[in-house]
Amino acid sequence: MRTYSSSHFTYDKETDTFIGEASELVGFDGQAFYIRSRKTNDTRMFLINKCEFSEDADEELVAWRGISPGNGHRVTIFND
Repeated sequence: MRTYSSSHFTYDKETDTFIGEASELVGFDGQAFYIRSRKTNDTRMFLINKCEFSEDADEELVAWRGISPGNGHRVTIFND
C-alpha cells in the first residue's frame, strides 16, 4: 500500500477532509493508502469507499472519496 506525504494534499479543517489530485499522487490506483503527516510523522490509513462519476453521457470518473477508520478524517481525490 502506498504512503503519501500530507504535503500532497490541502486540508479543509471545517470538513476534516484531505483534498488531492490523482496526477500528484504517483502510483495512486483508487485503493487504500496512507497519508503521513509532515509535521508529526504520524501515518493514517484511508479507505476509498465511493467513486463519483460525471452526470453526462460519458460518465467519467470525477473523484474518489474515502475515510480513515477510527478517527473520521476524510479524503477526496480528484481525477484531474
